[in-house]
Amino acid sequence: MSDNKIKMLGIDIGGGSGRGLIGSFDGEKLSIEEICRFENKPIYKGDMLVWDAPMLRSEIENATRLGASMGATHAANLFFRRP
Repeated sequence: MSDNKIKMLGIDIGGGSGRGLIGSFDGEKLSIEEICRFENKPIYKGDMLVWDAPMLRSEIENATRLGASMGATHAANLFFRRP
């Protein structure tokens, strides 16, 4: 195995919750670790139910800081899945 392990941060946001993940690859083996979870609770804007974008941004920033403190040096794309 290589000593150059790549650690990549991923953010997964779904209809009811989100999570931060670190994917690690050592040249042979890929592993994924969940590092945090957060609620994705919609809010009303007028008469429309929408995602709370400021809260999600804050949670993404928290996950990014945590991932960086755990050695993540790359970031993956953000994927939004429908409920």
